[in-house]
Amino acid sequence: MARSTQALSTGLKILSGQDVPVYTLEYLTPTKKHAQGSFEKIVIPYIELGRGPKCAVSFGEDFPTVSRRHASIAREGKEAKIKNLSATNPLLINGRPVNREFFLSSGDEIQLSLEGPRMRFNTSASGTSKMGFTNKLNLVIQQAIKPYKSVAIFLFAIFLLSTSGLSYALLNAFTKLEIQETISSAQADELVKLNQENQGFAEKIIKNNDDFKNQINRINISNLREREENEARLLAIQTEMEKVADSLSKLNVPEDFSIFVGDVQKNVLAIYFVSASLTFQGSELWDETPTDPQCMCTGFMLDGGKFVTARHCVDIFASEVQPEYEEDINQIDFFSNSGGNLTVTFRARSFDGSIDFTFTNKDMIQDFSRDELYRVSLDDVDGVVRVANFHNGSDFAYKQINLIGGLNYSPQASISLETARELHVLGYPDGVRFRADGDMRPDYNKGIVRRTGLTEGVIRGIQGAERGGNSGGPVFILQEDGPAVIGIVTGAMSFAGEEVFQVYTPISTVN
Repeated sequence: MARSTQALSTGLKILSGQDVPVYTLEYLTPTKKHAQGSFEKIVIPYIELGRGPKCAVSFGEDFPTVSRRHASIAREGKEAKIKNLSATNPLLINGRPVNREFFLSSGDEIQLSLEGPRMRFNTSASGTSKMGFTNKLNLVIQQAIKPYKSVAIFLFAIFLLSTSGLSYALLNAFTKLEIQETISSAQADELVKLNQENQGFAEKIIKNNDDFKNQINRINISNLREREENEARLLAIQTEMEKVADSLSKLNVPEDFSIFVGDVQKNVLAIYFVSASLTFQGSELWDETPTDPQCMCTGFMLDGGKFVTARHCVDIFASEVQPEYEEDINQIDFFSNSGGNLTVTFRARSFDGSIDFTFTNKDMIQDFSRDELYRVSLDDVDGVVRVANFHNGSDFAYKQINLIGGLNYSPQASISLETARELHVLGYPDGVRFRADGDMRPDYNKGIVRRTGLTEGVIRGIQGAERGGNSGGPVFILQEDGPAVIGIVTGAMSFAGEEVFQVYTPISTVN
């Protein structure tokens, strides 16, 4: 279904009295368009954020590092997923760059570019059914109608729907409308004003449109079979999800949790972004040193003093999408791979401070052999953009540290795990935001192997470590002599647009 049609369909559901989930965006940075501390309720399933006039959440020219289409938030059932649409400016969640997409949780902080505005994503326990009709109509006009043409006929249908109870018929009727052109913001604001001043307008429209109601009823009948087929497919999906949920409910913390404390936890490190600089042909293009470095990833020490993390934690400015136009080029990626010098400094620290050191992206051994290079031009400069695929077994980075001790690991086991084998993860999900008590010990997660052996060079799993911040953390299995590291947390991937599974890079890739 087209985004425009999907938005209008959701608007019809809301105004017919159906309960649609709501989330809010609280503006943490004062801007010309949004006061600090104000918030906005979002009711439609897909919005875009940026400087462009078509964006549901729009920022002005006071933030030049915000792209015209910087990010999108899509509701998938009860989940909300944010996607990075900008190839030139980063998207950060809780201070950590997101290269592709991220499933949001209530309280997550969104930032558009390093210098851009910050927002807080909050879920709402109540949906649209408890809102007043005027409030619902205003939100639908602003978010579902404002970006599209054909407003007059759609507004007519909204008022009819509010009293006639023909929600399903209208939903199918307007699913067939092709709505492409946009209206201005001033027109949309005028619609809100008309709605507030003319509450009796709906009754006048309904009295003069019996023929239209009959037409909608005929559409309702013709689409009954399609609705029944959709309901059957939904039931099948729900049944499968219940089976997965039943399997996940059986995953518990080990009876003897002490095997994951003490020396094991001391070798799991929080990684902080300290600074970054980029020079090109003798000129400094970028220099960034945050005053309050945030925990963004996890790393760990292996037996023998080898420090390991995920490559995407230290190679954070690599492109993940092939550039098509000049505005899509990741400028940091371009200049750093076209003769420039990019240095990013990090700090790795154990929860008790017994291990504490700094390192740079250049210190780490990484595998760039499977990256793709694209020759492009930017500002009359011919150069190269490097596009990385972190889900092919190359998501690792390591260096030798002059330290004694570390975690036991099993490279051979990491390439031959059996389906349903239990996996145990330690890391720093959500960074350190929820550690007001000062306890910096890493969090514990648990999952299972989804498929025997490696698939496209990685271990596939279910549950555990899907939260941002766990990236780069160790994945254990339990052996007779205790826990052994077999993988590195890489991230989450969607499969056929429905399920989400975990990706772990096997420890066998670390020499």
